Amino acid sequence: MSEIIAAKGRTSIRRWQRLLAVTLALLLGAVWVIPASPADAEAAYTDIPGENHWSHEGILFVISEGWMTGTGNGSFSPQRITSRAALAAVLYRIAGSPETGMSADFKDVPPNAWYQKAVDWAFLTGVSRGCSETAFGPDDALTREQAVTMLYSFAQSCGYSQTELSLFYDQDGAYMTYADSDQVSQWAIPAVNWCLNAGLLQGREKDGALLLDPKGLVTREQLAAILYRFDHIVKWPGKGDALGTESNRLTVKGLLTSPSYVINEADAALLEELLADEGWEKTEDFLEYPPSFTLHLGDTQYLFYVRDGAWLNQCGFITTQEDGEKASGGMTPAEPAVLQRVIDICQHYTPE
Repeated sequence: MSEIIAAKGRTSIRRWQRLLAVTLALLLGAVWVIPASPADAEAAYTDIPGENHWSHEGILFVISEGWMTGTGNGSFSPQRITSRAALAAVLYRIAGSPETGMSADFKDVPPNAWYQKAVDWAFLTGVSRGCSETAFGPDDALTREQAVTMLYSFAQSCGYSQTELSLFYDQDGAYMTYADSDQVSQWAIPAVNWCLNAGLLQGREKDGALLLDPKGLVTREQLAAILYRFDHIVKWPGKGDALGTESNRLTVKGLLTSPSYVINEADAALLEELLADEGWEKTEDFLEYPPSFTLHLGDTQYLFYVRDGAWLNQCGFITTQEDGEKASGGMTPAEPAVLQRVIDICQHYTPE
């Protein structure tokens, strides 16, 4: 009995330590963020939605990663509208809170504001250009198109090339399938297209119409959900590449949160033989179309596509060279049966 009481006491102390840490972080300007476990994160706040709620997992994730903190008095305030400064601060934390040594000189960003370093970093890295040449609008409510544009720019600042970003980019305009597509600002179109194809952004149904609501305001729980999806796509310092570093695996439906399957050695050897250069015609043309699955063999990713319900007789490739640079292009098999054999092997790894 005494051991059980002692264990409960230690748990209680840890929870109070977590609450104290979060409170101190808020008092110090919400810059000092201490990661917690999901269990600690849930214990620290009283208003986190239940586990069946769509935002539950995302909120616990961003808290446990130290990307977002509460709003005081043991609250996370999931339905509170978030600000432009708040997203800049989150991305700054993900990047490791680097020192910039320079100022963006926005007139509406006080030198000692809790978000000042984050805003300077966001401007200097190109993550955000502000509302004008002299204003950032730190306290302005964050819109959906502003949020995805900052995320898109952050992906680029993390080292992703345009080619890699284009894996999710629909040149025909995914945003145009929404009833309010004409409301998307011109500067936001590339980011909105990318985020739609990557699964970061989802439409809303209203009166039978599917809407993007680009000017709609982002709540804290919505931001947490977006960041949770974003975690599975983007590479950032200290966390590795979302594409993964292990070899010989299959990722279904692109590079999103979809499952990956490890390819056994025998199949990997056969696939490498089937995909050998001599059996394929290679070009520098990279098909900018979302892949249905991606095969990772050694230093090369092979991307396979479905269009109009049929497999394309072409695949893409991205090879990481010894110097770290990446070469990409398209591949067409000399014999269509070779590509079909590759697809058949890969499909054995996926559920019916």
